[in-house]
This record gives sequence, C-alpha cells and structure tokens, in this order.
Amino acid sequence: MKFTPQYLSPDMSLACIRTQKIIVDPHVNFVPGEYGSSCHINGAVCISPGYDAEKMFSKRLPQPYDFLWLLKQKRNLAKYAESLKNVTDIDKCMKCSNLPQFEKELHNIFSGNSSSSYWERNNPMRDVDDISTPVLCVNSLDDPICVHNLIEYDLFEFYPNFLLVTTDYGGHNGFLDGSGNQLESWAEKTAVDYLEAVTEFMQKYEITKRIL
Repeated sequence: MKFTPQYLSPDMSLACIRTQKIIVDPHVNFVPGEYGSSCHINGAVCISPGYDAEKMFSKRLPQPYDFLWLLKQKRNLAKYAESLKNVTDIDKCMKCSNLPQFEKELHNIFSGNSSSSYWERNNPMRDVDDISTPVLCVNSLDDPICVHNLIEYDLFEFYPNFLLVTTDYGGHNGFLDGSGNQLESWAEKTAVDYLEAVTEFMQKYEITKRIL
C-alpha cells in the first residue's frame, strides 16, 4: 500500500476495503493514519475490525477460534523457523497452548523485551489521531472474535470522518442476506456504495476548488 500511489495518475482514485477474517492477520492497518492529510486514499471501509489489537490479544478467544487461530499462527511460524531459530525459541512457541501465550513469546522476536514495546510500533490504533480519510467501520455486536467491548465508540463521537455501523447479529464477517444459494454479503455491498459516494463527493469537491 505504501508504494501504490506512485503508480497512480492524477485523475485516478484509490479506496480501501479491509475485510477481517479469522485465520489471517487480525490487525486493522489504518494506512491513512501514516500519511495524514497527504494520504492518496479517498475512503476506507473496515469490516469486523478489532481496533486495539493489544487489548484483543490480551485474552483468550472463545473456542474453537482460539485454537484455529493459534494453529494458523504456528503454521506461519514454521515456514520461517530456519530463519528465526537464532533469534527466538521456536520450540517454546510451538508448545504454547493458547493464542495470548503464543503472541507474548512471538513478540520477543520483534521487540526484544516486552509485548508493550511491540504494540507501541505495531498496534493499528497508533496513528488513528492523524487519519483524515473518511472511514466506515461495520461491526456485529455478537462477533465472537472482535467482541463488542473492543469497539472504540469514542473514536466515532469525536472524529467526524469516522462512521460506525453496528448490527445485533452477523457474527465475525458474516452479514449475509438472502437464502439458499443466493446468499450475499450486504456489508460488502454497503462498502462499495459508501466508497462510490465518497469518491463522487471528493471529485465534486476538487472541481469546486478549481472553479473558486
């Protein structure tokens, strides 16, 4: 994402949709926050974000999610075991029985001393104050992974460019509508509609600036 803007022509628009899934990196990487008002992204949508990753990984996830995520992380680590064997105890990581324990051991590779040092540089909320891009977040209150008490409600109260949609039901990245073989994600459709509206607004805004 950091290198994408150099390949864009001046008349092109860039938007971002982040769909959080159980067995991939859970961090909501707020790319717009790293560049503030100079960011080239017109709008962004985060579906089932976890917000503060440090809080999210400080406790065990409900089963079977904790087990499945731990298994995936161990498989990822095994791919790089040969390269990392001199900087961490691979066997100790592989013997971890839950995700918080595994994350704590793994962070020593990158921070050298503590999880807090790792999250200080990698928590996706670290640059949230600098985001000027319009961002829509979609969360379900019954999400077993990104649970409802992780939602940063203050974020949406104090920053006008942040919008939040919550539903009572939807699970983790569910948000399905229809029946049988006609099931579709209404959240993804909402994301596209939102980004189209934001892009249209920004284009009209740029035209108005040139006229004035």
